[in-house]
Amino acid sequence: MLGGALAAYLTLALTSSWVCDDAYIAFRYSRNFAEGLGLRYNVGVEPPVEGYTQLGWVLWMGIFEALQFDPRVWSRATTITAGAVLLLWLTRFAQTRLGFGAVGALATGLFFAACPTTAVWASGGLGTMAFALAIFATFERLLGDLDRPRPVQAAVAALIAATLRADALFWLGLMLGSAVVIGLLTRRRALRRAALLGIGALTIATAAHTAWRLSYYGDWLPNTARNKVGLSGPALARGVDYLLTYWLTVPAAAVVLVAALPLVFRRGAWRLRVAAGLAAATFLYGVLVGGDFMAMGRFVLPAIPFLALIVGAWVSSAWAWKGALPALLVTAAAIGGALPALYDVHLTPPAWRESHAFRWGKEYVTEYGFWHGMQTRAFRWANLGRALAVHTKPDESLVRGAIGAVGYYSGLVIYDQLGLVNRDVVDQIEVNPNNLKIPGHDRVAGVQFFADHNPTYVDAQLLFRRPREADERGVPKRIRRRAQGAAAVRPVTREDGLPADGYLVLWKY
Repeated sequence: MLGGALAAYLTLALTSSWVCDDAYIAFRYSRNFAEGLGLRYNVGVEPPVEGYTQLGWVLWMGIFEALQFDPRVWSRATTITAGAVLLLWLTRFAQTRLGFGAVGALATGLFFAACPTTAVWASGGLGTMAFALAIFATFERLLGDLDRPRPVQAAVAALIAATLRADALFWLGLMLGSAVVIGLLTRRRALRRAALLGIGALTIATAAHTAWRLSYYGDWLPNTARNKVGLSGPALARGVDYLLTYWLTVPAAAVVLVAALPLVFRRGAWRLRVAAGLAAATFLYGVLVGGDFMAMGRFVLPAIPFLALIVGAWVSSAWAWKGALPALLVTAAAIGGALPALYDVHLTPPAWRESHAFRWGKEYVTEYGFWHGMQTRAFRWANLGRALAVHTKPDESLVRGAIGAVGYYSGLVIYDQLGLVNRDVVDQIEVNPNNLKIPGHDRVAGVQFFADHNPTYVDAQLLFRRPREADERGVPKRIRRRAQGAAAVRPVTREDGLPADGYLVLWKY
């Protein structure tokens, strides 16, 4: 019966499979590392800049880069598999450790599979799902059996989680701290020891990682963290909008969290209390960091397994109370409050969602619409990067805002207007808290900012010909108009690996 939950997950994950533009930033670090050039984005730039927050993921993808395997394929294969492992582990935990039975475990797995956040971020090219798996593994190995925790395995899972996100200490600290408190309150010495072992291992690993970061990058924090995170009233307000947008898009998430309240007051329900606390803390984290620009609640994913456990607990109780019908109704309500958003179907009025749009300064689109926009842009930028690789020289440079696929495929030195891989942008450009925009895009450097670097190009566009222009000689008039002031207009063809014939237009100062 649990195979049905796995089949649902694989169907939704595979049909939603994609790669976001930011994943190519990690891929470029991975490729340079695999080629012996170090963990750096721009080769030859000293000191290198830590423009990623997922060291473990960068190193993992470096294996596939070294083998010359397509990272777009193997990143998705990795994370979809991680999601399948998480689902099976989650349902087994619900059935055997929490005593939900087969029905409650099935509901747990189905809710996890049906959540749009699960389907979208089962791929994406980032280690998001792998991180969610590592967080749940830490929870299960530490708190799965309160009398016999698995301290070494829990510590290993925590260390893996810490390599997959620089902010993993937020979740790990809550889990380990909760285990210490539970151990004290229930007089479980083994649990306290396991938690203290995890704290010790994590402290040593964090100190070692920080020392390496200082020696290699010359910085205490990843440049991305310094660039994106900043506490202010407007940032918190945007974070609240981020949370409300998610709850209005996936209303089941808010309802399930509220439904956890009666469960956590049950006698001895320590694990459900921690699960509900971790879910609530994950939502709070999104508020504190001012939200995340990516679609379908990427920052929310670690909460989904724990919300699924709450659904499973209610379905198990409904089954024990009145049998199949109430259990079926609870399951259907939970899934019905989550899955429709994956298909741009919404249970809340558009005006509510638009009033809490968190991508300030952008025209409102649904999370589904923004997700598909991300896919379209990544595809377009990958083609631009391929065209640049053919028609520019490796030692040339480009000023660019979206640096993922363009940087990965072109191999050019990239001057990043958003400052992810350029420390001077973070050091010299202040964020105006009263003029916030899209999360992660509040600090933007103009083209003139990079004048001292003497970039080769300050803009590049890929323009495709319309069919009626295919027989014209030279550059079509439409292309000429779009390319006014350009330094070069170079033809590109399908032989360059592009979807159609067109022109690469390059601008200098």
